[in-house]
Amino acid sequence: MNKLKKLFSIKNLPLKYKVMGSNGITNIITLFAVCIAFVIYDRYTFKENIIKELHQEAEIIGQNNVAAIKFLDASTSTESINSLKSNPYIINAAIYTSDNKLFASFQQDSSYSFDNINVLNTSAELEDNKILEIFHPIIFNNNNIGTVYLSYDLTIISDRLIKFSGIVFLVFILASILGVLISLYFQGFISKPILRLTKVVKRISENGNYSVKLSNSGSDELSQLIASFNDMINKIKTQNEELVKSKEIAEQSVKAKEQFLANMSHEVRTPMNGIIGLSKLALKTKSQDKQLGYIRGIVTSSKNLLVVINDILDISKMDANKMTFEAIEFNLSNTLSSVVELLLPKAVEKNIKITKNIAKDIPKTIIGDPTRLTQILLNLGGNAIKFTKKGQVNFKIEKLEESHSKVKIQFQIEDTGIGIAADKLDSIFKSFEQASTNTTREYGGTGLGLAISKKLIELQKGHISVKSTLEVGTTFTFYITYLKHHTEDDKKTIAKIDQNELSIENANILLVEDNPINQLVAKETLDAFKANTTIAENGIKAIELFAKNDFDIILMDIQMPEMDGYEASQKIRKTFEQPKKDIPIIAMTAHAIEGEKERCIKAGMDDIITKPFDEKQLQQKIQQLIK
Repeated sequence: MNKLKKLFSIKNLPLKYKVMGSNGITNIITLFAVCIAFVIYDRYTFKENIIKELHQEAEIIGQNNVAAIKFLDASTSTESINSLKSNPYIINAAIYTSDNKLFASFQQDSSYSFDNINVLNTSAELEDNKILEIFHPIIFNNNNIGTVYLSYDLTIISDRLIKFSGIVFLVFILASILGVLISLYFQGFISKPILRLTKVVKRISENGNYSVKLSNSGSDELSQLIASFNDMINKIKTQNEELVKSKEIAEQSVKAKEQFLANMSHEVRTPMNGIIGLSKLALKTKSQDKQLGYIRGIVTSSKNLLVVINDILDISKMDANKMTFEAIEFNLSNTLSSVVELLLPKAVEKNIKITKNIAKDIPKTIIGDPTRLTQILLNLGGNAIKFTKKGQVNFKIEKLEESHSKVKIQFQIEDTGIGIAADKLDSIFKSFEQASTNTTREYGGTGLGLAISKKLIELQKGHISVKSTLEVGTTFTFYITYLKHHTEDDKKTIAKIDQNELSIENANILLVEDNPINQLVAKETLDAFKANTTIAENGIKAIELFAKNDFDIILMDIQMPEMDGYEASQKIRKTFEQPKKDIPIIAMTAHAIEGEKERCIKAGMDDIITKPFDEKQLQQKIQQLIK
């Protein structure tokens, strides 16, 4: 039974039959309601017409029998009233006098008795057992002289209702059939597009193929629906393609960063292992020569570790668009010579020849950032040496363009190394990536050098490109535009700076540092400059010493117990009176992240130097603030 119900359930019908069925049922119900209303209305109006006609006949009979009633001529009234016998539905008829006595009558139903009639002297009608009784007064000179009584058989209404209902039912059947046929014809215009739409949606859900489209040439609402559906599918297809692309990029990025973390772990642990191992060896041996050799190794490993850290910080600055460049005058030839000098030991170790060639038409001095140029050349030159097993590395510098105030200079770094595969040339400039994992394992490196170099060049409005052939060599080419000379104001500033001496001899310095090793390093450095150094291990102790003594400058660590450097600097600026409150404060911090300098300045400090610090840079900052 349940199977039959399920089989014949409307839910299981195809869409076109549901559409046809819903339209057909709606039409049939509406037509049926109209037919019922029409039949009821016809019965009502037919009965009203009968009552009206009977009152009209009674009126005529009454007027025709006024004289007969006046002269008590019953025979004339009887003859007049017998004329109603022609109407088979008038059962009985009678005329009563004003005192309700029967005056004249006729009967088509002999069983009917006039004795039981309660005569009404007003115009009225009564209905009982399918018999309609009509009372109509006879008026003469505004006086009621009698009443006409008619009894009418209402079976005529039933007979008419049956016949009329049969006709209406026949019309209903024919109209329903016609409606179904019309619905069958027109439902195709609605259901077919919807069925096509349903099939496409099902196909897309099963196969995930969003390239399917529905043909559409109309302009009605269904055509607009199909057009909207096609547009939606196009958008979903585009979004899916973008999501797939983003997913691939994200996966590649995750993979690259995982590789980077592995590389970084190696690059950090290698110098750290050297620092720790050599420190232990230096402590164990009593030979000063060996200790000196170990210490040199420690310094080299420390510098290598610092390079890795600085690379990461540079990438962070570039991503935040916070990289700044100096505009100072420098000698390009001297800068290149310094780069070659730094690379030479490694080249000699691998028996690789380094050559340099600077075009003679390049200005002797130019204005820009020599530190960043050195960083770029060291990265590219260092890579060239790293990936070259035999042969040479050549630095070539030439002029591309020159104007009154600017000169565009091209740099080329050529090597005879292992080369780079053509399909890897685009990826080598991405952060954390190298040409292959084998490259990382065999040659080491973080994969940041080329990315940093590319960004440094582009931030100076330059461009870098690469050409390479496997097992033949690689050539990196880049250009940067430099200024040729300073303005007069720049020259005055430079002259003023050059006149300053870097000596801080006898300067009274308050060193605020909680770490004993950092205290030792900083104090020994300052002692070498013949400065007078007082140490405070936290902010509270620093304020106590500052209140009792006069200092020329404060070197303030940031992270300290009890009171950190931010709070201590703020208290000095707010608590003390001038000129003591205006003492220069330099933040000495290992926080080299973006925004740290701004935070220190906001806390009341004048400058910042990051650990590990450069001795000459520290000396210069102290000297400039004291002067």
